[in-house]
Amino acid sequence: MVLVADYFLKSFSVDNYWYGLLFAFVLSIIQWGFKSMFGMKK
Repeated sequence: MVLVADYFLKSFSVDNYWYGLLFAFVLSIIQWGFKSMFGMKK
C-alpha cells in the first residue's frame, strides 16, 4: 500500500491527488445514500 501511494503521489500532480480524494469522498457518500435507501425500503 505504501509503494502504491508513493507511486500515485509521484505520477500525479497535487491537483489530481486532491481530485482523487474528492472523487473517493463523493463515491462514499453515494454508496452510503444507496445503503440508507435500501435500508428504508426493507
